[in-house]
Amino acid sequence: MLKTIQTESTTEILQMSRDLSGIVNFPAVNTINLQYIQRRFRHRIIHLEDRVQSLKPVGDEDKGAQGVMKLHHLEGRLNEVNLEKLRLTEENERIYAKLVDLRKVWAALTPSLK
Repeated sequence: MLKTIQTESTTEILQMSRDLSGIVNFPAVNTINLQYIQRRFRHRIIHLEDRVQSLKPVGDEDKGAQGVMKLHHLEGRLNEVNLEKLRLTEENERIYAKLVDLRKVWAALTPSLK
């Protein structure tokens, strides 16, 4: 069983990890593989935060407030996930447009290979 002190410090560590996960170091190449690793890391942090929240003791008088806080937390996470999906969709569209342009250039440079 976790002590309250350990749970609070674990929460702080997870929050710090979440904050640090947003840092992008340059000149690191931001490839699809790196983005996949970052998404997996973010999902793992969210999973661990949920586990820590479930270990905290809750009294009867705090259950309603805890439920509302949990609801707001889940709504915030849903917004974050939707924003990430939107960003990834835009990135995919940008990459697809670049691919189409490159195919046009390739076709223009190699008409005899058709």
